Amino acid sequence: MRDIKEINELFMLTVITALVGSYAFVTLGFNKGGYFISLLYSQFILVLPTLVYVVKRKVNVKEMFRYHKIKIGTVFLSILFAFLIMPLMQEINLISMLFARNEISSKIYSITEGKTFVVSAFVIAVIPAFLEESVYRGCFFNAYSKKSPLKAIFLSALFFGLMHLNFNQFSYAFAMGMIFCFLVEGTDSIFTSMIVHFVINCSSVAMIYLVPIMQKYISSQTGTTLIFNQDVNVISTKSLLLGICIYGIIAVFTTVLAVLIYIIMIKHEGRLEHVKKMFQKGSGAGTSEEKESFISLPLIIAVVICVAYMILNELV
Repeated sequence: MRDIKEINELFMLTVITALVGSYAFVTLGFNKGGYFISLLYSQFILVLPTLVYVVKRKVNVKEMFRYHKIKIGTVFLSILFAFLIMPLMQEINLISMLFARNEISSKIYSITEGKTFVVSAFVIAVIPAFLEESVYRGCFFNAYSKKSPLKAIFLSALFFGLMHLNFNQFSYAFAMGMIFCFLVEGTDSIFTSMIVHFVINCSSVAMIYLVPIMQKYISSQTGTTLIFNQDVNVISTKSLLLGICIYGIIAVFTTVLAVLIYIIMIKHEGRLEHVKKMFQKGSGAGTSEEKESFISLPLIIAVVICVAYMILNELV
């Protein structure tokens, strides 16, 4: 279980580096550059411990991160899958807003302000899709999956959710993390999760640029001036509940379709039987070493730090 212990230590180091790095960023006044610079910096800080780990261990990058080719049909299926899974993510987001603040919406507007769509999409969609997937689904998930794919899916998703460091994002990031892991395991390639991650993030960016255009068009046609409030936290509980009901109905149908697309995708990549075996009793736990716990002190420390930060963040 040496690899598992090392990956747990790597996650703890990633958490500490992110928090200490963020504190240093603010202390040195670099945050005056706005959320755009902060996002770029946070992505660099995120990948730094993994980069050091890769260099130190001299690992095979292609195999460790599963940079494996996928069929062209899988690319299009991944894009379709991304759009179908979005209502479910929005549903989880709305439910979480009943209990926690949504901190990302206003930040995205600040990041995109004064930037072209291409620049915004590159920073918000392209960079995270590549770096975050390489860290969470590449490094963490693939290391754990050698022992137990299902445990690996849970832990990688947990890490992905916790590292967003707020309860609102944790909710849907955890769900997305599990879905991304199933994509990687189902196609044996991280490129599928990268594609889906990119499409989801890029769609959010696109809406920011499309809403003002739609407002202008509707105003010109109806003579009514529409005001779109960027602060989603001012939405009333009644409106939230209505949104939850509407998106809940939509999500049921789109999620079923997403599952069907996923099955077609993994069949296309010849991995259907592999995925089935993941759920068979005793699969991936044939030796005493594989039955050992994935939990270690560094992992517990990292989780406690993240949860404590998230609680403090809600209270402030």
